Amino acid sequence: MSITSLPPLMMKATPRAMMGRVEAVLETGMSGMSLVSVALAGFFGQFVPVYIIFAVCGALIALAGAFGFVALPKDVAPVEEQLVETAISV
Repeated sequence: MSITSLPPLMMKATPRAMMGRVEAVLETGMSGMSLVSVALAGFFGQFVPVYIIFAVCGALIALAGAFGFVALPKDVAPVEEQLVETAISV
């Protein structure tokens, strides 16, 4: 159920010792949000036409993508390099 861009970003930003824990938290969060989204879509599907639900969901996904594009830093060193740089500077 993972997103295509998530694993490389997670591997770059997470120390190896914490990789499993971070993955477990992310997968649990994504599974929980999937349940919430299905429940909300079912509830709103009773009152709102389905094409409007799809349009709103598409707009939210586009906004999230645009926010991610703008908010993610462009040049982040991998965690291992950050740890080495910190150890050298101390």
